[in-house]
Amino acid sequence: MMAGTQTNYTGPTKIYRASQGPMPASAYTQSHGGVIYVDLTDAMKRLTVAFNVYGDEVKHRALYNAINKLGDKLLTAVRRDLVQTTGAKYGRVMKAVHADRAHPNRLFYRIVASDKAMKVSDFARSLTPGKKNPSAKPWNRSQRFKGAFVIRFKNGATEIVKRIGKHNKSGKIRTLWGPIIPKEMIRPGNPSTYHIASAIPTQLGPVLMHELEQAVIRAKAASGT
Repeated sequence: MMAGTQTNYTGPTKIYRASQGPMPASAYTQSHGGVIYVDLTDAMKRLTVAFNVYGDEVKHRALYNAINKLGDKLLTAVRRDLVQTTGAKYGRVMKAVHADRAHPNRLFYRIVASDKAMKVSDFARSLTPGKKNPSAKPWNRSQRFKGAFVIRFKNGATEIVKRIGKHNKSGKIRTLWGPIIPKEMIRPGNPSTYHIASAIPTQLGPVLMHELEQAVIRAKAASGT
């Protein structure tokens, strides 16, 4: 179902991508190095007997419906967690994080994030050009950025920047960057990884059994029995 990660990080002005997707099933979990492995062996063994009672078509429909139902629930949890950990607005997280849902020919659900790095200025309550040591709340933590200041560029963009160079006296400045949603999604210790690792082995079984029952009811209704 959902386990493992893929990354593609290139730079602050580029698009960043990450996904939590399928790994070979090997219910225990391990998390290390930004990768989550979910072992469903024991969970699936407990379902084998019940599974054998149903026909292939019923089992297949029930399985991808169960994967999508649980996946959608976890997608909401991941988005909610990212709002809390990054401080980003929910609308931005919604746009950045989406799902590749299961269907009859693909029995897995993958959560994918794609977004640019966010600027510290995206998290400021107000941006007054010329203001020194401005405050902002990236990573949902209020901070004062000493030595930085607010500038309005010719294109109209207003950002929090800092001078670079020896003694900060050069004419060069750099934009201060904040969180990257795809990177935060798979960061070790992120609540999102906990939700995925803990929910799949414990919740897939009950959801699948419910979908099996519903599939049987639909099949009987279609056949008129």
